[in-house]
Amino acid sequence: MEELTPAQARVYRFIAKEIHGNGAPPTYRAIAHHFGFRSNRAAQDHVAALVRKGWIEHIPGISRGLRLKGQGGGREQQPLMAPIMGQVAAGTPRAGFQLPMGAVPFPRDLVKGEPELFALRVTGDSMLDVGILDGDVVIARSVRTAVHGDIVVALLDGDSTVKRLHKKDGKIFLVPENARMKPIPVGAADLVIQGRVIGLQRFYR
Repeated sequence: MEELTPAQARVYRFIAKEIHGNGAPPTYRAIAHHFGFRSNRAAQDHVAALVRKGWIEHIPGISRGLRLKGQGGGREQQPLMAPIMGQVAAGTPRAGFQLPMGAVPFPRDLVKGEPELFALRVTGDSMLDVGILDGDVVIARSVRTAVHGDIVVALLDGDSTVKRLHKKDGKIFLVPENARMKPIPVGAADLVIQGRVIGLQRFYR
């Protein structure tokens, strides 16, 4: 590995701290904000230099796919990867899963075992009261059942949507977390749970 400049060394330490502390590398925007860079391009240039000098490596096809060089062998050190399967509505239900479009990391120590994860990009604002915004990527654990109060990805009439599951007096509702929207009543035979939301990624443009 080539010697780093003082600025490159500071960026490397920040990336390493984020990977070890959060289980995922920072975005270019986060790097730029942390160091007061005027643009994301400066952060990209520093990361490119770290890759070129052999201190970190880039994993092709994965969003935020950076890892420290020499730390790829330990399975327990690497985050789980959630393939992005398309869009899911946080408004009215819409088109279901598509082909994978990259992947996002999820800290391995936040889940037990080796769960199957998937990610979906949110459209709409029906979940904004719990901080799920239009354009966010929700990460879900693939399950077929859920309990009252879970935020779920559900298949309803052939389309996928993200809502809070509400069960009361034998009735089932998919509830928006938006005071302007009404719960959606669902028959037990018509509801298919695809996953339980366990995390969120937000990417700034």
